[in-house]
Amino acid sequence: MQTTGGYDYFAFISYNSKDEAAAKRLHRTLERWKLPASLVKEKGLTSRPMQKLFVAPADIVPKELEEVLKENLRASEHLIVVCSPTSAKSAWVGFEIDYFCSLGRQDKVHLIIVEGEPKGQDPEKECLHPNLKKHFKDLLAANIKEKHFKLPYLNRQRAYVQLIASLLDLDNDVLW
Repeated sequence: MQTTGGYDYFAFISYNSKDEAAAKRLHRTLERWKLPASLVKEKGLTSRPMQKLFVAPADIVPKELEEVLKENLRASEHLIVVCSPTSAKSAWVGFEIDYFCSLGRQDKVHLIIVEGEPKGQDPEKECLHPNLKKHFKDLLAANIKEKHFKLPYLNRQRAYVQLIASLLDLDNDVLW
């Protein structure tokens, strides 16, 4: 089954293993997300447009890791980078960013901050990988840690909606 863009995966989720819980939660949320019927009809999308996502290690088959990652990055329409201080230091996250951008799909890179601060004063809290800064002048990211609501669940939900709106090229306010 291919996505509408002709790719095997809707998105490749790039993360550091220390952020596995956040990556798995994101994976579950995106695959289960159901668009409102009005948007499905208006935009010509399926009700669950993000059904097939690549997330390691569950999806990795025994081969050379670098080749498996390249193969799955080529097969993915979007790249979602789970940003945290640990992912900002990860060689594999940097490799995935560089390789995906080398495919000429910089406009399909999406960020979600699960921990840390972007462009902060403390280098230990920096959550944006240096390779992102190498490929992009301005970066927009959904941020789970932004405090718009008193309940953490709503802040996380708001960040997911921002990410989904970016992935599907929809207006954030319409989706929210």
